[in-house]
Amino acid sequence: VSAMSAAGLPARIVHGDFRRESGHRAALELLTSKERPDALFVANLLMTVGALEAARSLSLSTPQHFGLVTFDSVALLSGFGPDLTTVVQPTYELGYQGANLLLDRIEGERKSAPVVIKLPCQLKVGDSSRPR
Repeated sequence: VSAMSAAGLPARIVHGDFRRESGHRAALELLTSKERPDALFVANLLMTVGALEAARSLSLSTPQHFGLVTFDSVALLSGFGPDLTTVVQPTYELGYQGANLLLDRIEGERKSAPVVIKLPCQLKVGDSSRPR
């Protein structure tokens, strides 16, 4: 959002609950707005499926009408449209770190103070994003 602000671009945020239906609802809201966004950034695979269904119901497709970037592995969607641009997260390492924090807390080694762990992500550019 800060990069968009720095570039003078508006950032509209529609919150969802990580389910297919909320991705559908959020995409409908954005794609039918007066100023349709150039791209959608979707939080996970299920919401991405909902967003793509919403786009299809409006006869819109990516990348022809809007760009789309998502989190999570989208291998399940291969063959159903363009390869999606995705942020690939180190899911094994996320689980490993989370389990260690939980075990530390159970064993009393860690109190309730917040912990920040930054893990590297990778951007896998697919056909669903396009330069402006």
